This record gives sequence, C-alpha cells and structure tokens, in this order.
Amino acid sequence: MFIEHRLNKAATPTNLFENDAIDIIAVSIRGNRRPLVNIATMALEEAYYHDQKTITAETLYSSE
Repeated sequence: MFIEHRLNKAATPTNLFENDAIDIIAVSIRGNRRPLVNIATMALEEAYYHDQKTITAETLYSSE
C-alpha cells in the first residue's frame, strides 16, 4: 500500500494508520494519489494536535 510505503521511506512506524482509517482513505481518493497525500497529511496533523499516536476513522471524521 502506498501509505505504508511512504511511512517506510520516512523511517516511521507503519502502524500509524489503523486499517479502518486506511479503508476510508482508499474509498475517498478513488485511486488518485494527490488527495491521498493531502488526506494523510491532514490526518497526521490532526492526530498530532490531539496527541494521538495512531490515525483512526474517528480522527478522519472529526477533522475540520
């Protein structure tokens, strides 16, 4: 998966995104990588802001 590949390249843990969050992102982007990067970045920023260690479906739904 592209998210895991990017996390590996950045030398971060690959379990930052829970499976439900990855599923939501995959459905949302419809195969286009540009929104993938944007959504993943937004989710990481949101998790950081709320001091969360992983991105969950709730993280994605609660972001503004």
